[in-house]
Amino acid sequence: MKVLVIFSVIYIFLALVSDYYLKKKLQIDRKKTQLPKKAKVLQTLFLSIVFVLYIAAAIYIIFIPDKNNILLIVVPFLIVVALIRGVFQRIYNRQAKIWILEYNQAIWYVVLFIVVYYIYPVIMG
Repeated sequence: MKVLVIFSVIYIFLALVSDYYLKKKLQIDRKKTQLPKKAKVLQTLFLSIVFVLYIAAAIYIIFIPDKNNILLIVVPFLIVVALIRGVFQRIYNRQAKIWILEYNQAIWYVVLFIVVYYIYPVIMG
């Protein structure tokens, strides 16, 4: 448990520092930019579909008698949401560079997934 707490603190620190560094280095301001109405509707549609699939998968995992971790569903959902938001920002609002922050979030979610499912079980035996 102590190892997991240490991993968590390091992970949160690195994710926040990388986000802060990218915002300062590339001069990104999330508040200034908005997606066009058409893109916002399309993004909301895709995110709604992903959310419904997430709910269905979570309900399915709950009723399986195996010992499954809910992070098996949550982390891929977060990765897909960050990628969808990043793709829409990149297509419709490329000059704002917010898509870089969204892709950075997706990369950190992938790192979390790798640590939780591959590295942590090896360390704990």
